[in-house]
Amino acid sequence: MKEHFAFSFFIEVKGEKYMNISETQKVKVFKVNEHEKRKNTMQVHISSYEGKDKNGEAVYSSWFANFVGTAYTKAKDGLKEGDYIQLTNGKIENIYNKEKGKAFLEVIVFDFDILPEKDGNN
Repeated sequence: MKEHFAFSFFIEVKGEKYMNISETQKVKVFKVNEHEKRKNTMQVHISSYEGKDKNGEAVYSSWFANFVGTAYTKAKDGLKEGDYIQLTNGKIENIYNKEKGKAFLEVIVFDFDILPEKDGNN
């Protein structure tokens, strides 16, 4: 498995700010679909472990992520429901739609590694 160094930073491109994620993050895959509106994009529903709440119960976050570039190719070639993966490069972008007056987060994954079954369980 590749070694990864943890870092994140804000980048400003054309007046838009987003956070680049280079820290590895283990997630479980729930759904994998070809994106209906975006070419060369897989839409993947993932869940990440966030720790325990004050009662000792496990807390998870659920994300709809767009897998592009290398991640698109890997996902298309065999990512399936139930797989555990290590996200190795991606970004989270806050997008504001002026017409609708709403903001939303977009999670984009550029690369990941599929974890062996024994390494996937939390």
